[in-house]
Amino acid sequence: MKNRILKLWRYFFPVKLEVRSEVVYSEITCLECNESLASYNRHDYKTCSCPNEAMIDGGTDYTRYGAKDLTKVDLFTVLDTDDFKFVRRFASRGGRGIDGRGPLTWVKIKDMNDGWLQAVLDYYPEGTDNSHLRLIKKEIEYRKENK
Repeated sequence: MKNRILKLWRYFFPVKLEVRSEVVYSEITCLECNESLASYNRHDYKTCSCPNEAMIDGGTDYTRYGAKDLTKVDLFTVLDTDDFKFVRRFASRGGRGIDGRGPLTWVKIKDMNDGWLQAVLDYYPEGTDNSHLRLIKKEIEYRKENK
């Protein structure tokens, strides 16, 4: 009975799928001190050093920003639904070197060599799907199409 009602409900009220954008890069510039701040991961909370105390947080999970005076802050955000030629200039991958013991550094995917991109794909189990892997795959395709 439940399934029948659910089928009828879905027939008369179809679910509309929405295209959801994922954050690729977010940055703020404090117009009081001219300091630019980018947040690269979920708890990467950063503030500027001036009295306006502009801040950004969230990395690619969400964008949270603030300041004492928001009129003195410029927000710049890149989404995965933007043109990929533009997105690839900002999408990055964090890593600690080939042995995993180095300091955390962020490299733009456009600057990663082909072997590195493939190593990222090989690292994840078959069937893994996330926005970061989709960007890596798009970069590989972009390079094939634009040689």
